[in-house]
Amino acid sequence: MRVVGFSLLLAVASWGAECIFVGPVQHGTIKVAAFDITGALMPRVQVEVLELGTNRVLHKGSSEGRVEGVRFGIYRIRISAPGFYSTERDVRLQEPELILRAQLSLGEECGRQSSSLSGSISGLRTDRELWVKAIPLRGTGGAEAKVHGGYFLISGLDAGEYLVVVLNDKSVLHTEVMRITGDAKLAIRRASR
Repeated sequence: MRVVGFSLLLAVASWGAECIFVGPVQHGTIKVAAFDITGALMPRVQVEVLELGTNRVLHKGSSEGRVEGVRFGIYRIRISAPGFYSTERDVRLQEPELILRAQLSLGEECGRQSSSLSGSISGLRTDRELWVKAIPLRGTGGAEAKVHGGYFLISGLDAGEYLVVVLNDKSVLHTEVMRITGDAKLAIRRASR
């Protein structure tokens, strides 16, 4: 009888209490696959996760190009290897695993300024994720970025002319040749064929 009475008292006391659920802080892993001009995977790359605006290093990755335990958010990723120019990508980590692919160019750093391409994509009917690729018409390098919420950003590009391709899985939805210097912008309202 005491157990039933205590259970009833506990149930009545907790009737008006509000429960507040606080979900766990979400973290993810960033994996980088860096390639040289021949397309060979580079076995040892340095990866740094930087705070946007200050470029303060928040995390350093392993020599295999992997950074674990990164809190969900927007970051700048610096990818480098000895004897190659470094490149940077601005990314939004909002999944348990983010995979970046980058091609590094031979050379030594000399305080060069990089260019970027950002923009928005709307009006494309797709059930798959979209990617934007910037492929240099001359020289080496190039980069790609996943489209998040209709927006993309590719940074760490050399100034020059690029073939910009929007992909839906393996299908090409849009192509355009553009000169990228400084901070270039691109808005795509519908696909071209």
